Amino acid sequence: MAVSRTTSTAAAKTKKRPAAARTRTVSPAAPIRIGDLSDFLGYSLKRAQLRIFDDFIGCVAALQLTPAQFSVLMLVDTNPGRNQTEIASTLGILRPNFVAMLDELESRDLCVRVRSS
Repeated sequence: MAVSRTTSTAAAKTKKRPAAARTRTVSPAAPIRIGDLSDFLGYSLKRAQLRIFDDFIGCVAALQLTPAQFSVLMLVDTNPGRNQTEIASTLGILRPNFVAMLDELESRDLCVRVRSS
C-alpha cells in the first residue's frame, strides 16, 4: 500500500485516492526525499538524538542501561542522599516512571533507596 497526501477534502470524504497517487509509481530502491523537513531544527535535533542514543546504547550494551537510567545513576552518584523527587524533577521524569526505574535499578544492585528520617 502506498501512502500519499490527499489533495482535497472531497477525496478524503469519499476515501478515493487522488489521481496522481493512483498513477505515480516510485521505485522501492529510490531514496526517500525529505524536502523541506531538513530545514526544521526540531527534526534535525531529533535525528541527531536518535543517532547519539544508538551510539550510547552500543557503548553500554554490556551494562544494559538506557540513557535515562544512566542519567539517574550519574545524578545519584553526584548527589548522594538527595530524595527521589528531586532527582526525578531535575531529569524531567514523571514520578510513576521514576519509581519503576528505581525499582529496576535497585533490583540490579545499582542503587539503594533509604527511607528518609
